[in-house]
Amino acid sequence: MIETIYHSNYISPIFGFVNSIILILGTYRLGGIIIKIFQLDSIILSVSQTKYQKILIGSNFIILIVFPIILLAETNLQNILYFISYLIYFFGLIQLLFASKKINLHKIINFAKNKSIFDFLIILTFLCYFLISSSPVTSADSLDYHLYLGKGISDFGVVPMSLTHLHSNLFGSGESLIALGLLVGSEQYSSIIQFSGLISLFGLIKKNKKGISNNTIYILSAPVLIFFLSTLKPQFFHISSNAFVFALIFFSDLKNKFLLKKICLCLFILCISATAKFSFMLSLFILGLSILYKSLINKIFIKTLIICFFSFIFIIFPFLVWKASYYNKDILSLFLIPFPTEDFGLFRFKQYLINSGRGGNIFSGIIFPESISNITNSLGLGCLLYFVLFKKYKQNFFYILVILIFIILGFTIGQPSSRFFFEPYIWVILTFSFKAINFSKFKIFDYLIKAQFIVLFPAVVYGAFSLFPGVFTDSLRNQILSKNAFGYNLFQWGNKKFTEINYSGPVITLHRSISLLKNQPISMDFIYFTDIGDNKYKIYLDEIKNLNPKYILTETNNRYINYFKNCDLELIFKEENISGHVSRKPFTGGNKKAAEIYQINTGKLPACFTGVN
Repeated sequence: MIETIYHSNYISPIFGFVNSIILILGTYRLGGIIIKIFQLDSIILSVSQTKYQKILIGSNFIILIVFPIILLAETNLQNILYFISYLIYFFGLIQLLFASKKINLHKIINFAKNKSIFDFLIILTFLCYFLISSSPVTSADSLDYHLYLGKGISDFGVVPMSLTHLHSNLFGSGESLIALGLLVGSEQYSSIIQFSGLISLFGLIKKNKKGISNNTIYILSAPVLIFFLSTLKPQFFHISSNAFVFALIFFSDLKNKFLLKKICLCLFILCISATAKFSFMLSLFILGLSILYKSLINKIFIKTLIICFFSFIFIIFPFLVWKASYYNKDILSLFLIPFPTEDFGLFRFKQYLINSGRGGNIFSGIIFPESISNITNSLGLGCLLYFVLFKKYKQNFFYILVILIFIILGFTIGQPSSRFFFEPYIWVILTFSFKAINFSKFKIFDYLIKAQFIVLFPAVVYGAFSLFPGVFTDSLRNQILSKNAFGYNLFQWGNKKFTEINYSGPVITLHRSISLLKNQPISMDFIYFTDIGDNKYKIYLDEIKNLNPKYILTETNNRYINYFKNCDLELIFKEENISGHVSRKPFTGGNKKAAEIYQINTGKLPACFTGVN
């Protein structure tokens, strides 16, 4: 039985938050150790001070070690993960001890002197984003598959893949960090890792003393950043990791022995990102080709090819082996697709993912939001900066070309959304920073982006102060989740009812936030992507029959409940004003709905399922 983190007596919210901070400090210290052991200082210093990149290096190293263990370990996985998570925790306690000795109030006061209003807004924005990332998990995707997969790994030592839960096919290396956090009672570890990506980017921008505030504002002005830093989704951290690689490739001038080591570091990070989210294969392709081009110029092409080969073998190949075993497919067929699509349900699911977040066109839905309620699904006016690069197109030709290739391929074979294109957006800002591009003829762009940053600032503050109080007490957490977490009230009610009747078996749920259910959830994901009336899809119903659930949990008036009407369906619990649409966005709440639990006889499946013969 999977016990949701929100109904566990294992640890209180405030201690969970403290544990998250200690784990982050441990990751920071581990990153420092890795930098020292592999002598990466000179490489990192070519684009940033090392302190800004320690969490990035530490997190990528943890994934490099832990993810293959999760994929390939057949026994004692939980014990191994416990050892690793508490080792990181131990490093965190050591770092906390050292950090406490270095706190200097006089330095802090001096730092605050002579700061502009924009500098203070930047500092406050960073602080608010940290508070948002440290808050209880409320995003829909996180409560669906990210947290569900991480919880399954931490509780049972296995990846809880499910035939009926199509979103579990999106499993990647990012869930390993979620699992490690949960093992020591930290639900926010992975989301704070996402925030650390912002620190990494600031370190890259800070390398060039000119325009630090401006370039930082250009990043913080993007509305989509609110989405990235309020979720467990392992995307922003890897965008930042790839941005670090982008800086190393194009703005780091290292020679001799450091060049090969730099190439090795870049390829390892790119491959790790590709295991976290399949869309990062595009970054691997584009930046990988750039690395090969640079190696050809420096006459180390063959050595670089060898590094490419071993990076693939050590990082991507184990994931392909695991996929081939799970899907019963050959490795080659899975190299260019996230999952097999012979099943028409998975084919439709893939098309849904491609179109997810897609706007009407590049202006509506990518640069600008389609509506004010969807403002966090837009990049904003910072996109205009790309065209400023053409001011000196000869000097910036290579950067312009690389970014243009990403945009073209993104629209043709990728996921054309603001989240997807945030990566080349960051590359543009880094080019501005390292090339010290000024706005002598384009001041209007600078004014517009800063105005956007000021307009967005209250939304960031609202997010921080509406979510972060949930880390202090159980009561506050319950209030925050009740108002902001999609499906929380429904599953809280359902968990209470199943406890009352002493039922610990599987439960069919027609709601997507399945990580909130204490019982083993059986997702009905597949209904939305299959012609369930067609007999060839009865494998999904056979799977439900084998799991033998006794109950269905749903909101009232869910039309899909009628599919089971001939399966001895009986309503046994109903309570008004329990569930309904909740959101972290202000002014978007809806009317409360009744919550229902039905008893079902799955022994009659698939024949009793409406439309299946």
